[in-house]
Amino acid sequence: MVYKEKISVITKSMKKWFLFLLMVSVSTVAFSQDDEDDSDDSDSPCENIYGEDSVQTIRDLSMFNQYYQEKNWEKTLPYWKALFENSPCIKKRITYNGPYIIKKCLITGNYDERKAGLIDTILLCYEKRLELFGENCAVRLKYATDIASLQPSRRAEALDMYYTALEECGNSTPYNIPRPFMLTAQKAHEREALSLDSLFMAFEMINDIIDYNINANGPKVDKWKSAQEDVTKIMLPYLDCDKLVELKKPLFDDKKTDLSYLKSTLYVMSKGNCSGSDFYIELSEQYYSLEPSTDAAMMLARAFLKRDNYTKAEKYYKEAISGLEGTELHDAYIRLAQLSIQNSKLSQARDYARKALEVNPNSGDAYILIGDAYAATRGCSGSCAELGGREVYWAAVDKYYKAKQVDPSVADKANEKISKYSQYFPDKEKAFFCGLIDGQSYSVGCWIGETTTIRTISSN
Repeated sequence: MVYKEKISVITKSMKKWFLFLLMVSVSTVAFSQDDEDDSDDSDSPCENIYGEDSVQTIRDLSMFNQYYQEKNWEKTLPYWKALFENSPCIKKRITYNGPYIIKKCLITGNYDERKAGLIDTILLCYEKRLELFGENCAVRLKYATDIASLQPSRRAEALDMYYTALEECGNSTPYNIPRPFMLTAQKAHEREALSLDSLFMAFEMINDIIDYNINANGPKVDKWKSAQEDVTKIMLPYLDCDKLVELKKPLFDDKKTDLSYLKSTLYVMSKGNCSGSDFYIELSEQYYSLEPSTDAAMMLARAFLKRDNYTKAEKYYKEAISGLEGTELHDAYIRLAQLSIQNSKLSQARDYARKALEVNPNSGDAYILIGDAYAATRGCSGSCAELGGREVYWAAVDKYYKAKQVDPSVADKANEKISKYSQYFPDKEKAFFCGLIDGQSYSVGCWIGETTTIRTISSN
């Protein structure tokens, strides 16, 4: 991997920005302080852990411990420096915690004239630690993070170090590495030292690690979820839908049973405004087939509804119902009733509307849908064939009146339908020949089976 950029050392005019990066870097180091081994190493790589002057080393260690515990970083620094130079093996934390101590001093003290030298010392700590205590991918990752943030002109070197260490650490990578890694890659891309394809490859690489740790659902799963949000935010300007499909779709056939791949791809595509694409729907259906859930079923139902694929929309609403309750359950039944009317399944539409009324007896929408189902019925002639089946409009209008009675919010819609279907009431003269008089009760036949009131209109 070749990089051409050269970025100058941070200038005084950028001091505030430098301090911000430094505080972030301190936080990164601080995350792992509790994991450091502070014990003496019986197999010390140093010939003499006490150095040339054991008495002075003990004094320095005593003062170091005192000021370190007090978090007096400026007073800790000279004793730490003496131990680091003369007896780095006396305690592992001399090399382990050196970067943390120096960064604290740079933030809290006046070290402008010594800043460059102290930054060099921070990075030297990692070299010494690797030299004395062996190669460690997690140390390399921290080293790369500090190079990228403290010496941006070496960002290419940092990125190469990240790649090597990430390949070695794999799923054991610490949760605080994805964000600085992606920031480094993104900055390299901004400086035209990294192609867009390579940026996406970096994104894919770190997402595989994030997905594994989120799916493992370990004690740090929330930290990993935050890491996922962070790297996705960094990539948002580049998450073009077409690019994501180009990147992800070729993997689908080989990875269609890989839940991590499916979940990660769905997450990233949703952030890239791809939730309406054909590939996103295909991914969603495949994910649902492996790990069905109410939320996934509802998402698919809504997606197919938008596409006017009523058959599949109905399928997923039905599958979601068992996990719903309250308003969500009512709304799902309303959707199913609407779909049934669109598919000319009028009796089924009424069944769903009645289910909605079981959840909410004051559902005006449910009564309107029952009315719509009645009004859509054709060829339902009762005892008087002369009516031409128009008695269904009596039953329909009854439901519209009921709708606005129980739910005033649907009054306008109900009144509009009452006006529309009342004009289709049977003719008075034809009703008279059947012995039907306004105001009498009438039983509407066919599948409707409702008792209603006769209302007629004049043929004039």
